Amino acid sequence: MVELSPSFERLASTKDTEQLFSMLPYKTLAFSQIKNSYGTYALIGKDENRDREVRKPRPSIRAQLAQDAKKTAPKQTAAKTKNHSLEV
Repeated sequence: MVELSPSFERLASTKDTEQLFSMLPYKTLAFSQIKNSYGTYALIGKDENRDREVRKPRPSIRAQLAQDAKKTAPKQTAAKTKNHSLEV
């Protein structure tokens, strides 16, 4: 059981609430108000698998930029060596 944010409740339309409902991956999800408690709660059945991630992992932006930098970096040629030693 999780309480929905009062700010979300005040600002959200029914479309926003439906979108939140569809984003959560639980089959037995229900929004309800509980007696003697203020607010709206998201309730999930006790037999539901709760180990599942709610958020989908997003790829790292830093890793993507590093890969792009490696692809676009100009290849450096081997530096020419100069022998400045004096022969005696």
